[in-house]
Amino acid sequence: PAPAPGCAVGEHVPCPGSGMMCGGAQCCPGLDNGPSFPCPSAPAGFAGCAVPTKVFDCVSPQKPTQMPAPETTAPPVQTTNAAAEVLPATTVIVSTVPPMPPTEMPAPVLPSEPPVASTVPPVPPTETPAPVLPTQAPVESTLPPVTTTAAPTPAPAPGCAVGEHVPCPGSGMMCGGAQCCPGLDNGPSFPCPSAPAGFAGCAVPTKVFDCVAPPEPTGTPAPETTALPLQTTNAPA
Repeated sequence: PAPAPGCAVGEHVPCPGSGMMCGGAQCCPGLDNGPSFPCPSAPAGFAGCAVPTKVFDCVSPQKPTQMPAPETTAPPVQTTNAAAEVLPATTVIVSTVPPMPPTEMPAPVLPSEPPVASTVPPVPPTETPAPVLPTQAPVESTLPPVTTTAAPTPAPAPGCAVGEHVPCPGSGMMCGGAQCCPGLDNGPSFPCPSAPAGFAGCAVPTKVFDCVAPPEPTGTPAPETTALPLQTTNAPA
């Protein structure tokens, strides 16, 4: 089975071939016990599986909606049978008066005045000294340093069953059974904590955390013991 096209990134969809559920940056088990490949709803560029190419990609861009073209109606063509009107011819009158040449007016000449010299002496610039501020001693802080602690990495509780839906160590992504978890710090993928023994469909065949508890040993019953009856004797007075 394969998911229908048009899913969103990170959507919970079945893996092609096995039908295992996955979502986003997770790996699907390989076909015919082959190498693992990315989930159909994994984001673009995810390469945390043994094979970086998807077998089926259900993440498709939205198709643009096309607006219907508006209907245009052409106006009706009206035909007239009227004959073309004949306009009377006009006569052209030619002027016999010669054109007047353009006349140029001379620009008026203004009397020049002598420049007036200033009798005010220039004022020298004055500089104001910058104020001297008193120096302050540095203030030492009496507050203790703040220490930050990193948040604990989520890990499933011990004692899970094979194929149980548990969180992946480091990323917290949910997985179950024969699936791969995304690598720590963009490293290679590793098996799910609830994967069966011998599953090697991921980039690293060893589990980071194994929550599948071994079967409890059957104890042998304790042997039955029978108590001996007590004998009482009557001593002489």
